[in-house]
Amino acid sequence: MLPVWVTMSFDATGRTFTGCTIPSMARTLEGLGADAIGLNCSQGPKQLLPLFQELCRVTTLPVIAKPNAAAAAARTPTTSARCTMLCTP
Repeated sequence: MLPVWVTMSFDATGRTFTGCTIPSMARTLEGLGADAIGLNCSQGPKQLLPLFQELCRVTTLPVIAKPNAAAAAARTPTTSARCTMLCTP
């Protein structure tokens, strides 16, 4: 059986365009049997970091972060490296 990895887009308020919160997403996808969950390209690394940290607090599943590479914050190696370091346990 193949693993199921699921990511969703969240805005700066921590909600999807339909209003779902990060804890609600985590509980729902865990209950549905996802193998890993995460956040995808709605924002750059700097903006996604607090949301990613919240996700890490509310799940025991492996987490995925796919920030928007076109965002201005992602254009410098220093900023990207800082965000990567902050996400590493």
